[in-house]
Parts: sequence; C-alpha cells; structure tokens
Amino acid sequence: MNNIQKNVLELIENGTLLGVDAYESAIDNQTALGSALPKGIIQKDAILTNTEAVVEIRKTKKIIAKDFDGVVDIDTADAKACAKTTDSFIELFSSKYEQIKNILLSHQGLKNTVSISTALKSGGGEETVIGMIYDIFTTKSGKLMAEIEDGSGRMKVFFTERAGTDAERVLADDVIGMKGRISREYMFVDDIVWPDVPASVTRTISDPLSAVFISDLHYGSKEFIQKIESRFIKWINSSDKDASRVKYLFVGGDVADGIGIYPGQEDDLQIKDIFGQYKKFEELFETIPEHIQVMVCAGNHDALGLAEPQPKLPRKFLPTIYDF
Repeated sequence: MNNIQKNVLELIENGTLLGVDAYESAIDNQTALGSALPKGIIQKDAILTNTEAVVEIRKTKKIIAKDFDGVVDIDTADAKACAKTTDSFIELFSSKYEQIKNILLSHQGLKNTVSISTALKSGGGEETVIGMIYDIFTTKSGKLMAEIEDGSGRMKVFFTERAGTDAERVLADDVIGMKGRISREYMFVDDIVWPDVPASVTRTISDPLSAVFISDLHYGSKEFIQKIESRFIKWINSSDKDASRVKYLFVGGDVADGIGIYPGQEDDLQIKDIFGQYKKFEELFETIPEHIQVMVCAGNHDALGLAEPQPKLPRKFLPTIYDF
C-alpha cells in the first residue's frame, strides 16, 4: 500500500470525502494527499470537492440521537400531598431496608441469613443477619457498638477487631450484612458486608444512545468555573462521535448555589439573587441541542425544602424552560 492509499484510508476513517479532482491531482503528481491539498482544509466530517485544488468545503454532522425518540418518564411527587406522619416515615425506612436487603442477599456470603429474632432464639453459635443501624455508641473501654433492627426486632452488636476499619464506616440508618457469634442478647460481629452493586450486573439497551450525568453546577457561586461550562457546551454541540449519541442529560441537583444555605454564604456569592442564579441555568439549557431530553432534580442548595421523594423545582424559578 503506497502513501496515497494510506492517506485515502485515513481520511475516510476520519469522515473526510475527497473530490475526484483532488485525488487525481495527487496521483498525477505522485504526492501524498496531505501535500496535494491546500493546508488547513482537511477536516473531520468534511466533504471536499475540487476543480483545480479545492473550491468548496461543507461540514456535515450526523447526529445519531436525533433519529430516536426520548423514552424516559420521571415520576414526580407533590410534596404537599405527602403525609408527614409517623407511619409515612416508617414506610420510607421499611422500603429502604427491603430494597437494600434484596441487594445484599445476592452476595455469596449472605446466603444463610436469618432474621434478628431467629438469631436471638438460636441460643448461640454463628449467625448471619441483615439489619439497619438504629444507633451507634462507644463502650467505656472504647469498643464500638451498635443497635440494629429489622422487621422482627432489635439486637445490640459488638464489632470485633476482625471487623477492622469497616466498623468505623458504619453510620446510622445504614443497611448492612453482619456475620458473627451470638451470645445471649448480643452479637459479636466479625465480618461486615456492604450493599455494593455486583460488577457483573450490566444493563444495556439496543439503541446506540448515551446519557450524560452532570451535577452541582452551583450557579451564582464565586467558585463557579466558566471555562468548564464552556467546554461542556462546545462538546455537546460538536460532531464528536460520543456527543452525537447523547439522547439524555441528567442534572443531579444543586443547580443554584442558593441563598442562606450556610452562615456567611453571601460573601461567597457572585450572584446574590436566587432568580438570577436560575436564569444562568436557563441560559445553559438553551444551548443544549433540542433532540436531547433534559431531566433536572433538586439538591439541598436548590430553592425548595428537603423532602423524600424530592419534589420538582417550582415553575417560577425556571419560567423560560419549564415546559420543555
């Protein structure tokens, strides 16, 4: 394969099509295409036509995601409709326990899990349980203890030296698996199993599409980095192969830096008006290609109260883009 043929293949792989005259000119002069064409006109995703050298250049961009409809639906909740009762909190934490328990049960080391009440009735020996951390405390001797619970009851646990630094990571309301010895109403935990998602679990779709996740934009903060936003806007509007496949954009909270989130925040703000902060996000939104479906959820810096499930951002903060 000669230099001309190598150049042709390289240009084709980069999305460049040559006019007949340009190719023939290189053949006649026995030169590589790079020297046969004027400097600077070989571009990715360009169509070149040639009469003497090159007289026309027209950029084309194939946006794969345009050929597909957005299919993501978001189930939002009205915070006012959520009952603030003891039962609603019990339901929330029970749901959390059951969902994480199901993840933990897929772990090989938790196949023989029993309930807390069953473990306490066992009379001793090795047991495996899954529980939610109700409370954490330290004994007078400096040992770490916790009280755990499930739907059947509660039990106090001691974390032994074998549990190592894993015990120091445990927080209130964590749902974890524990293996250890039962002694009367206590469990001495030697091993802790965390609800990590198995690496083998991979879900794919048949469509050649991608989703982009961004978060913590913090519009209004003096720490906002404009050049990063500019790079993102340039990329998502480019002919880059990965950018052309983007169908969904998820914005995961803290769109605005907020007002009065912490003491002295006013000194850290570039934009001290909450509506002005959200206006900057609207300006970003308007640069996103129309074929991309955008989903936004609120964070603790955003202009609404904390709730589970998290409600939508109010229309008054995003009037220009709310119905898109």
